[in-house]
Amino acid sequence: MDLADYAARHTTAAPPHLKSIEAETRARLALPQMLSGVVVGRLLETLVHVMQPRLVLEIGTYSGGSALWMAGALCPGARLVTCELDPEHAAFAGRHIAAAGLLDRVEIVLGPALESIAALPGPYDLVFLDADKTGYLQYYEAVVPKLAPAVSSWPTTPCAAGRSWIRVATTRARRRSSPSTTASPRTRGSSRPSSPSATA
Repeated sequence: MDLADYAARHTTAAPPHLKSIEAETRARLALPQMLSGVVVGRLLETLVHVMQPRLVLEIGTYSGGSALWMAGALCPGARLVTCELDPEHAAFAGRHIAAAGLLDRVEIVLGPALESIAALPGPYDLVFLDADKTGYLQYYEAVVPKLAPAVSSWPTTPCAAGRSWIRVATTRARRRSSPSTTASPRTRGSSRPSSPSATA
């Protein structure tokens, strides 16, 4: 049994409304592999439950599964904004969000993600990037100015390119937050990012 099978076997099953999204996504939408499964969903749910963010930003709604996993764990008064380019996907997700009774917690913003991010005020306590993988670095850099202190940004991709993106993004963020260019060489050297093998 590989790790993915083990995780799936030992993860609590999805609730009925999320099972319904999965079944209809596979029956009606193209690229159902883009759906966040129960393992990813439970992880997102746990992160939101532990962090208790007041405002969450999701980039890439697709059929609404990941938005519902996160929205279900939000504390009272908290909100999730999810950005989607495809009107069909937005309508599909909106219908399931309404059926789950979570319209008061979730807002779908339709249009190109970079334009949506620019128009949204923030600040965001948690950002989940799950859109086209080639745009991850642009999305990351667009949301950085709108992050609340101690924010977390979670990209989702299983490939080596994704790990490289995380290293690049982390390095850029650390450069932005470095104290001063007048620090001594010893001080600057002590804040260097970890090696790729440590951050992969």
